[in-house]
Amino acid sequence: MEMPWWTLHNVTDCGVFVMRHMESYFGDAGANWKCGLSAESEAQRLELNDLRHKFVAKILLSDVNTTKEVVASEIKRFEKMGAYEKRIFNETSFKRITERQEGHVD
Repeated sequence: MEMPWWTLHNVTDCGVFVMRHMESYFGDAGANWKCGLSAESEAQRLELNDLRHKFVAKILLSDVNTTKEVVASEIKRFEKMGAYEKRIFNETSFKRITERQEGHVD
């Protein structure tokens, strides 16, 4: 099935597309299906980024997440940081995540 929001160059957002498809598909066939995404463009990139934030928030703050309270506590701690501390935290987050994954992910 062809979709107007197909991409040729975006190979990293498959999960975001799948989740949006599950959220927006109600049995409409082909051209009748409107998932709310623009064609591949800067607008679509921004839409996908918004959806990524939406989905991660729903997952992390879900009642079935056994670490929900830890996540909520970390959010409160981050909110108390000053602007400079938040910037440093964000700039170094990828390195910290990579270090935590060593030995846990193949």
